[in-house]
Amino acid sequence: MSSQLPSDSFPGIQAFRVHSERIGRDFEVVVHLPGQTPYLPGQKIPAIYALDGGLGLAGQTGLLMSVSGVMAPAYVVEIGYPPGQAGTMRNEDLTFLKTPERPISGGGAAFEAFLLEDLRPVLEAKFPLDP
Repeated sequence: MSSQLPSDSFPGIQAFRVHSERIGRDFEVVVHLPGQTPYLPGQKIPAIYALDGGLGLAGQTGLLMSVSGVMAPAYVVEIGYPPGQAGTMRNEDLTFLKTPERPISGGGAAFEAFLLEDLRPVLEAKFPLDP
């Protein structure tokens, strides 16, 4: 279901591609690890999910807020698209109704199901996320 993307040069980041059978295409997922580790054995840490790949800012902002004490430690998960697909695919994924003005639209329910039923369990198996 997933394959690694190059992220070795960025400590604290794990990037991989996840294929959604439900939607029939790939998503790029970048997980920014929290600045601190859990305090207790078995402790789970919250996750913040950012769509549109977090605009490339969500993970770094979360880390900065966490290490400065403004925010509790959290995993920041950026969900984006492979190169060249963001423009059209986001229109489909982020709309729930198909409209004549936007021929590529109305995939919001399938995208929501992918996030909740497919991606979240994969991430919870890889990281100590608080469901």
